[in-house]
Amino acid sequence: MSSRLHAIMFTLSMTLISFVLAPLGIFANAAVALVTLRLGAKQGLWVALPVTAGLTLIVMVLKGNALVGLTSGLVSWLPLVVLGAVLERTVSWTQVLQYLLAILAVLIIGFYVAVGNPAAVWEQWLISLVNYLPLENTEQTLQLTETMKISAPYMTGVLAALLGVHWMVSLMLGRYWQAQLYNPGGFQTELHRMRMSKPLALLMIALVGLRLFVDSALLTDLIIVGLAVFLFAGLSLVHYSVHHFKLGIGWLVAVYLLLIFTTPVIVMLATLGIIDSQADLRRFINTRKPTI
Repeated sequence: MSSRLHAIMFTLSMTLISFVLAPLGIFANAAVALVTLRLGAKQGLWVALPVTAGLTLIVMVLKGNALVGLTSGLVSWLPLVVLGAVLERTVSWTQVLQYLLAILAVLIIGFYVAVGNPAAVWEQWLISLVNYLPLENTEQTLQLTETMKISAPYMTGVLAALLGVHWMVSLMLGRYWQAQLYNPGGFQTELHRMRMSKPLALLMIALVGLRLFVDSALLTDLIIVGLAVFLFAGLSLVHYSVHHFKLGIGWLVAVYLLLIFTTPVIVMLATLGIIDSQADLRRFINTRKPTI
């Protein structure tokens, strides 16, 4: 991007387009990440804050509620600037994953402190949402209401995990753009080295073990976001293995399709990331001969 104004206009444009085509929002986030990675946190904020102000003004004019635009902008870009600054300073995805896990944990604990019983809040909101849906009969309403009640206890963790995944994918896209512009091939090297630290892996194992004996919604939500973070470590190992054994892109396509459509694969890949943090599976992989 040739100037700060171009970065601001691109980010705001992609954000507005994402109201219609939601996936394009990731390009807005990646632009903020790219500026932060290239020029530092201060310049990243000089893009993120004006875009947040513009978004707030537009939403206020259209919806009459400035808080929605302000919250959306701050939640989307401030954590991304923090994570981008960590990567720019340390050049370590391990550090980024640790900061990401810390941010998500703070958000979850803060939400519990603020509302007291998140499951009850989500249940009330989800059930009120059902009443707005054009359902054909009472049986459908009852079935959907029951589904919402079952889902409510997991909403905090799932939404926090999705938010974390969104930040990570945005940061990775921004890093990929930076590598294409200034360091071709550098992103792949970093991607293949992405791991979590041993202490956090042990903490994750301890949380899972504690949850087996303690019925705690907070522990469940922390485990959910932990799985989301360790998922990236597991995917990194998969990418490294496919590259080492020269298996072809079809294997990665298959993994990502399974990841999208089958929840157990998320747990399996996160578990792989936890194991790798302890055993350094790349050392084992390097002892195996690549296929021809």
